[in-house]
This record gives sequence, structure tokens and C-alpha cells, in this order.
Amino acid sequence: MSRSRSPTTGSRTAAAALLALAAASVLTALAAASAGAAPWPWRSVHAAGDRVRVQGTVADPAGQPLAGLTVELEAWNPSFDWSSWSTETGPVERRSTRSSERGEFGLDWTWDPGHRRFDLVARLREEVAGRTLDLELARVDVTERMTGSASVAAALVVERADLVRRARAFLAALASDDERRAWRDLGLPERVERVESPLGDEAAWWYFAAGRVARFRDGRLVEVETFAPVRPVGGEAEP
Repeated sequence: MSRSRSPTTGSRTAAAALLALAAASVLTALAAASAGAAPWPWRSVHAAGDRVRVQGTVADPAGQPLAGLTVELEAWNPSFDWSSWSTETGPVERRSTRSSERGEFGLDWTWDPGHRRFDLVARLREEVAGRTLDLELARVDVTERMTGSASVAAALVVERADLVRRARAFLAALASDDERRAWRDLGLPERVERVESPLGDEAAWWYFAAGRVARFRDGRLVEVETFAPVRPVGGEAEP
């Protein structure tokens, strides 16, 4: 003779199932929040193939426009790896343009429902003497604006605009073969010191994190000294 479950056992089983479902929903929401993704369900006013226009300005905190910066729209589908408790970005698709003399930019995006996160990024990207300088300067999450409108406006504020100007001045001043070679080998120095001496114009390129200093006289490399790596005062590169 078979035995049927008692009402108490059935209630406990149902309660356990509901509790497990609720826990799974909470964990899914936590994963989405940790990954920076929009909450489920994923909603958008766009259909696949729709064009979304993204435009705006790039400026320093005082409102002065920054020309010639690379502006990228990055799109991906964040996921959460429970084994490592970390966010996985997965493949990233990008569209890029350059800011005008007035700091303005505009680009078009073709809607793909597979992307759930959108960031607008300002970068200093310059190629000089066979090496590319690529510094991220500002990043803004525009996911909600992208999913809700066919025209997206955003303002990117570059807090370290002084770094942009110094880096550009450093690259523009690379005049000798030795300087260009050192730039290709060592990259952007964290600090540059220049002095005039009876022996000529001297310069020292400091790479604190790498423990190196390259010394030049009249554009000619004199020596590269090594020392114990240290963090520069202020923690920022200052070419």
C-alpha cells in the first residue's frame, strides 16, 4: 500500500521550492547589479538594426573644449562568474570618432539587442615614431539613454586635462633619433626635467614605476640609470 505525503510535508516542500526560487531571483539581481547590467527583464525602445545617434562634447572641468581626443562607444553583455565572484565583460564592440576643435563629437550606432551595457569613453590616442600612446581619460555609463532614445546626448569631462596637454607637448618635442628611440622603447615618462648647463641642454626622463631614468644632452642619449622602483609624488604621470 502506497503512502501519500502528509499536508505538513507537502507544505514544507512547496515552501522550500518558493524559497529557492526567491533566492535564485535575488542572486540573479545581485549578479546583474555587480556586473553593471540593466535589471532583468531587458527592455529597449529599439528593434534590431535601428540607428541610434550619439553626440556630445568633451571638455575640461572649466568647460574648455578638448579637440582631437578619441571618443569611443563601447558595448558588451556583462556576466557574473560565481566561481571567482567577478564580472566578465565578454566581447566588446566599439565605434569611435574624434572630437572637433569645439570639443564636439557624433557617431552612429546600429542597435543589437545582444548588448546590455554601453559606456562612452574619451581617450588620448596618438601614434608617434612607431609607438601609440593610449590613455583613458573619462568614462560615462550611457546604458539607460541608449535603450530609451534614438538620440543620445552626453558630456565627457576630463579631470586631468593638464595631463593631455603635457603629453602632447612631450610628443611634439621629440626631435632627435635618440629621443624617438627612447620613446619607442620606454614609453611615456612619468616626469621630465629639463635644465640648461654649460655642457648643453640636458633632460631627464623619469620612469619611477620601472626604476629607470633616461638622461639626454642636446637630444643625444647619454645614459639610462636604474634604481629601485618607487611611486611618483602624486601618483600621476607628469611629462
